[in-house]
Amino acid sequence: MQPTDPRDAQIAALRAFANEVVDCHTGTLEGCDIEEMAVKHGLMETVTVTGPCCEDACVCAEFGFPMDCYRKAGALAAAPDAKQEVGNE
Repeated sequence: MQPTDPRDAQIAALRAFANEVVDCHTGTLEGCDIEEMAVKHGLMETVTVTGPCCEDACVCAEFGFPMDCYRKAGALAAAPDAKQEVGNE
């Protein structure tokens, strides 16, 4: 029996998320819908915060505290920033 590559589960989660987004192609998706789908597929997680959670321009602060802050999870949290990957720092 061959060992399972952990990337297989990550790819499956990304594929399931992408399929769910594409299935909602009617133009009715909003940011909150995408966040919920990402949490469902393990790509984001919610953390309850009681004050600004980011050093630069905390978006959560616009809505008041306490609130749920959505953050990258799993493979997305471990991945380098996409802007840095392509050299757009």
